[in-house]
Amino acid sequence: MMYRKLLFVLIAYLASLPIVRTDAQTLMTIDQCVRVALEQDLQRQIADLQWQITGLNHHGSVAGRYPNVSLNTVSQGNLNDQNNPASFLNGLIRSGNANISLDATWLVFNGFRVRYNLKQLGALEGQARARLDQAGLQTVRRVMLAYLNLEWQQAQSELAREVLRLSQDLLSYQELRRELGQALTQQVLQSRDAVWNDSSNVVTLSLNTTLAMNALKLAMGVPSMEDVSVGGTLTLPSQVWDRGALRQQMLTQNPQIQEAVLGEQAAAFQTRMTQAAYLPSFGMNAGAVLSGNITGLDGQNPFTGEPFGTQTGSNRNLYFGITGSWPIYDGGLRRRQVAVSRLQEQIATLSRQSLTDQLQTQLDDLLAGYETLLVNLAIQDEQVANARQNLTVAEEKFRLGQLSVFDLRTVQLNYAQAAQRRITTVYQLRVQEVEILSLSGQLAG
Repeated sequence: MMYRKLLFVLIAYLASLPIVRTDAQTLMTIDQCVRVALEQDLQRQIADLQWQITGLNHHGSVAGRYPNVSLNTVSQGNLNDQNNPASFLNGLIRSGNANISLDATWLVFNGFRVRYNLKQLGALEGQARARLDQAGLQTVRRVMLAYLNLEWQQAQSELAREVLRLSQDLLSYQELRRELGQALTQQVLQSRDAVWNDSSNVVTLSLNTTLAMNALKLAMGVPSMEDVSVGGTLTLPSQVWDRGALRQQMLTQNPQIQEAVLGEQAAAFQTRMTQAAYLPSFGMNAGAVLSGNITGLDGQNPFTGEPFGTQTGSNRNLYFGITGSWPIYDGGLRRRQVAVSRLQEQIATLSRQSLTDQLQTQLDDLLAGYETLLVNLAIQDEQVANARQNLTVAEEKFRLGQLSVFDLRTVQLNYAQAAQRRITTVYQLRVQEVEILSLSGQLAG
């Protein structure tokens, strides 16, 4: 009696565990999860702002291409009450002056530094864009892997429930036979043991499914979101890979390689700017100055007897000049700076080559693993079909009394293991597919 109560409680608990899908949950496709993640990804938002900054800096005004024009004003007023017997100017003296100037300077030529500086700023903007693409790609990759992991855990949980149903049916059949005096107590105990083992497996896999759901929500950037329903069953990838096309796509679309290529270009432009220090520079400056002053004095001129009154004056000035500079000797400073720039350019080139070789090897390894998994999947399809047929035959033989409980349990476990291996292989194939798409830069972010 105690056993039946415990079994009833266990069945009720297992029924309350989350299953692959529920009508109360919203079904979300992998594309929908990716869109949510891209909207919530803070690192991608930071990368986007950094890209906007480099876009604003990629301008001729920052590179020094355009002249600078400024309007300047200066004014000053004075009030002096003078009473000096030794001076012939005594009384309240009021004076003031104002200057307005318009200045323009233009560095006409500085050894092509402006040209190379502008190109370098463009390369830096391209690098920021590549980092933005990489951030988006990694977000998409992270969500897709979390989504596939949840599907894998759900598929394993569904398989475990199927095996549990088989063992429960077997236990019910054995208990009925024992009541009819056709089954031994040991056979019933063996069936019970199978139910406990399968029940424990279902509980463990249900926990794994919950953890996988939490990991998906975290990857989406919404950890507090309610649980949703995903695909539920793993689907086979439909990609047919062309090694040559994939390598070419990786070279042209992988954000890491693009950033390295642009870094190499930026280093080359830096070398050109350093070499430009050997060339002369020329500039122009022009402007206009308008100044005025006013002076007022109370009292009379001691020589003429006339009142001083107020005196005004003004001055206008236009100027234009050309400046030039050509450094002749600096103790080898420029030569060393150029040598350092060339070494940094070589470092950028070698880094790009190293990264390309590394990613090409990684791509070849992924393709080799993908092809191996396809071969294994074909074998496992046959194994699952054979195990399913063997299980059907074994159940018939068991009911005819031609097979023991132990042997039937072995056949059940063989079927479960074959199905489990196939589920895992499909999951690994989908993971390999995501990694290949990520490496070749085909995951849109």
